[in-house]
Amino acid sequence: MTKPRPTILEIDFGEGRKLEVGTLDRFKDDPPYATEFYTELGKIIVAWGLVERSLDILVLECRKYLPASMSEDEAPVAFKLKLKYLRKALMDANPFPKSHEWIKARIEDVQAVESARTAIIHGCCFGFTQDDPPKLVFKNSRFEPSGVKHRTTANPSLVDLRELVALIQAVDRSLQFCF
Repeated sequence: MTKPRPTILEIDFGEGRKLEVGTLDRFKDDPPYATEFYTELGKIIVAWGLVERSLDILVLECRKYLPASMSEDEAPVAFKLKLKYLRKALMDANPFPKSHEWIKARIEDVQAVESARTAIIHGCCFGFTQDDPPKLVFKNSRFEPSGVKHRTTANPSLVDLRELVALIQAVDRSLQFCF
């Protein structure tokens, strides 16, 4: 006899219609070291939020020194649009002539780290490999009418994740010198 799943949420729509949501613990069969991996993934998310905030501040600082025609536009929100805006501002208006090359290099640093972060954070986790050391498997796919297009695969070890956290933090610290 199958044990009933516990209900964690019940929505009553009236007239005898109910929706019950049970638990689905996708982590219950994880190996003992999984928590360390998940901790590093959390750090990546938090550290990246700080990078995005630093980019926001840099965009706002740039806007102070741009011609009115460029600063009237809405400040970009999406990551790629922020980088595009900063590149355009540096090329067209050059609001920080003494720091132009340095800021350009920081933008390139951010973009390099972002690709590794995106492969992991926007990928679907398929669990752990049996390798020594173990790795997490992430696949990033796009679902289109013509079918599934696999874009990236990342298989970071715990050391890889820790190094990525350190890189993201270093990039954020370097952005702090921009303002």
